[in-house]
Formats: sequence, C-alpha cells, structure tokens
Amino acid sequence: NNNTIWDHFVSINGNYDISEKLGLSFTAGATARSDSYDRSGVSSTGQIVFGVKRHFNYQNQLPLQFSRKRNIVGLLGQATLDYDDFLFLNVSARKDWVSNFQSANNSITYPGASLSFLPTNAFPELKSENGLNFLKIRASYGTSANFDTDSAYPTVGFTEQNTQVFNDGLTGESITTNQVANFKANPDLKPELLEELELGFESKFWKNRVSLDFTYFLKTTNDLIVEEPLAPATGFTLTQSNIGAIENKGIEA
Repeated sequence: NNNTIWDHFVSINGNYDISEKLGLSFTAGATARSDSYDRSGVSSTGQIVFGVKRHFNYQNQLPLQFSRKRNIVGLLGQATLDYDDFLFLNVSARKDWVSNFQSANNSITYPGASLSFLPTNAFPELKSENGLNFLKIRASYGTSANFDTDSAYPTVGFTEQNTQVFNDGLTGESITTNQVANFKANPDLKPELLEELELGFESKFWKNRVSLDFTYFLKTTNDLIVEEPLAPATGFTLTQSNIGAIENKGIEA
C-alpha cells in the first residue's frame, strides 16, 4: 500500500491594540491538500503444501487493485477581539472545495464563533486566596466538514475489468471482460456538515488546588453519508446517499 500526502498552508497573521483596553488579532490563509492512495497485491486461495505461505503454493490467485486521489483546497479566516483581558470574542469561517464530488456540491462553508467572560478579571473583588481564584464562563458554536466516502469516486460510474475469467473451449484462450460495477454512482452526494454547540464554565479554588468544570454539548451531523443497499433488480447492489442527521448531546463535569 502506498499513501502519498502533499499538504500546503499559507497564512497572514496580525495583532493590534485598537485602544488601551481593546485588542484584535487575526489569521487569514489558504490550504491545499492532495491525497493519493494505491493498493496493489495478490490474494491466493487453495494451499497445496501445508506451511508454505508463498503465492506459487496456492491454486488460485486474484489480483488486488485499488486507487484513489482527492484534492482539497480551502480558504480560512479567524479574528479575536479581547476587551480589558476579561471579555473575548472569536469568529472564524472556512470554505473548502473537494475534487471527488460534483461541481454543484463540491464546496462547503462552515463558520464558528465563541464568547468567553472572566468575572474574576472583571471584578477582582470576587477573588480570594482560599476561596475562588478563577472563573470563566464560555459559549461556543463550531462547524466542520467531512468528505470521507467508502467509494473512491462516489459520484461517477465506472467499469470493472476482469482478466482470464473464462477459457474458450475451442481456442484455449482466456478472455478479458469488462462490466459495470455493482456500485451505483450518486451525482447528488454532498459532504457532511458537523455542528457543535458548547456551554460551560471553568473554575479554580483554594490556591488553584481544586478545579470545578462543567460543559453541556450538542453535536449534530447533517447530511450523513451512508452506504445504502439496492435491490439486485436495479442492476446494482449498493450506493452512497445523504440521509438524515445524527445528534449527540451530553454533560461533562
């Protein structure tokens, strides 16, 4: 198996004091990633001599061949505002284009934002050496995308080539055949969009010896990509589709 990855990233960063209490930092950039995967091998069955694990010692050999290539190009941006070291706002956005989806569905934008407030910095009188030392209240919303598919090229149809599958009784020659694959292409397939909402707080007490944290989270996967079986009467056995959503929520403390 050979897996080759080329990953490139370029960015511009800045950090400014807008006023005595207000600060701004930002990042803007672009990414380009190329993934190439190639599998080449042989699968053998029908061992002749026990214990000799070499392909020549098997009656049947089946070639194994699989390849996939995917390119992803993205633009991203992030900015953070901080006010007097007790209030922080972060906003971000990213847009990706992927090569193994159709042009109508090959790009997706996913934004994010977070807000945090430090009462112990805003109101120093809340702090005490043997009591509350630190308190942060936070809320965030983030999104990301998933482009992974079981099929290398799920939106286009392809054929399969089988060599030496039939021996002609008259000529004694093996025949190479081509056939439409069992997988049915889905040109309407879209990337998955993952959303996550978090609410919580972080606190420290008694000279920072005791910590108390709490988080509520809600994670949702939209346009979930699944493998869908098909009736053989269609001429195919499976395809990939976007169906529904998965929601996961809970509490961490």
